[in-house]
Amino acid sequence: MAVIDKIAPHGNLFLLGHLGDLVYDGMGLNNNMPEHKLREIIIKKMLKKGGFELGQDLWNAWELNGDFKAYLEQRVGELLSGIKIDNVNARAKAFKSMYWVTRWTNVNLQVFSHYHPIALPYYDERICKLVCETPEEYLRDRKIQIEYLKRYAPDMAKVAWQSKEPYHLFNHNKHLTWQHLPWRIADKSKRVVAEKVFNKKTVIRNWEIQFEGKENDQKLKEYLFNSAELTAELPESLIRKYYNNFKEKDAVYYSHPVSMLLTFSVFLNRQKKLRE
Repeated sequence: MAVIDKIAPHGNLFLLGHLGDLVYDGMGLNNNMPEHKLREIIIKKMLKKGGFELGQDLWNAWELNGDFKAYLEQRVGELLSGIKIDNVNARAKAFKSMYWVTRWTNVNLQVFSHYHPIALPYYDERICKLVCETPEEYLRDRKIQIEYLKRYAPDMAKVAWQSKEPYHLFNHNKHLTWQHLPWRIADKSKRVVAEKVFNKKTVIRNWEIQFEGKENDQKLKEYLFNSAELTAELPESLIRKYYNNFKEKDAVYYSHPVSMLLTFSVFLNRQKKLRE
């Protein structure tokens, strides 16, 4: 998003990779898994850190009937029962494509389509058919994508893989082996020195870009505590609880609940502007 204004003038179409990380990877599940166990795993994968706690607090704040955990388990179970696929891994993947992709992935397509027409190759029915007919073993760990790039785009395949740096697609199997240890030690030392000596923190998470720093913190507090629309929907004590826990207790764990409260605040403010 930070560079989209610079990228957009270089072409007339956005070719997007949405859904590719799901269809060309495995779920790593046992195909003999019982229904209730699959439901538990999907809920665990679905919940972000701090998400269940926030959901429970919202449920109580809005005085909803019943129990949040029981409702969540029942709802996921109902959605799962509607997917008539025998293979557990394929069924879990279908659940994710039907209910996660539409809520978490598709929402940002408008950002790209605002600038240019978009193309979504992984949404093509032919890709879906290919994936459905391919054994899980070949899909797992992005084997097909990696092999494709190695064969048809070797120069690109030699670019360092960020999560397995300094290795690339031709030697990524060395990641986290003894051969990788010297690089990890040097990289860790560099980050510690930068933080301890030069007071320069290494930013590696999305929420750090959005929430760290005085200016970001000030904007965050304005949305959380100076929004009449948000405080009309939620008790200020709940909002302050998550903000304080984020700032003082565990920033990693409470970053998601804070992000959700921020999103809710922005949504309510935009709804108000639309009504006006």
